[in-house]
Amino acid sequence: MATNFRVDGVHWQAGSELHITVCYVGEVSDKDVDRLRSSLGRISIAPFRVAVKGMGVFDSEGGAVHLWAGLQPRAELEALHTLVKRQVEALGINIAHFRYQPHITLARLASSAAGSVDDFLESNRDLCTRSFEVSEIGLFRSIPGKFKSIYHCLDTFPLSGTCR
Repeated sequence: MATNFRVDGVHWQAGSELHITVCYVGEVSDKDVDRLRSSLGRISIAPFRVAVKGMGVFDSEGGAVHLWAGLQPRAELEALHTLVKRQVEALGINIAHFRYQPHITLARLASSAAGSVDDFLESNRDLCTRSFEVSEIGLFRSIPGKFKSIYHCLDTFPLSGTCR
């Protein structure tokens, strides 16, 4: 998936920063990061396949803020989301309660991007890729910047086992 499209007011994520968001946790202490590492390593779910299908934006009060690519099928990602969410909540860590939308964040949008993003979404609404395997989950730290977030992978955990 290319992220070198020219769209005014769009700040693309670097290819190395693209990842599937399974569960957004928010700010946590270093102690909680260590607890998350231990907990996420115990998740048991078999690897599965997904494909990019469609695009959209996440809105805030000020308008669209993030451009994303959707993922299908949703069932396995939703099961993984539920497992991760339960592990995080069992640690007593509060998480944001958004309706889960399986996605890959592609870009952050400036307020001036509205019209050009609408055209971009329309011209890419049928975006679809070949399926690819999801074989591990990662624990990421997100550092918000003026134009985009910077993501650092803190640890990865291979998926193995069966769906429960």
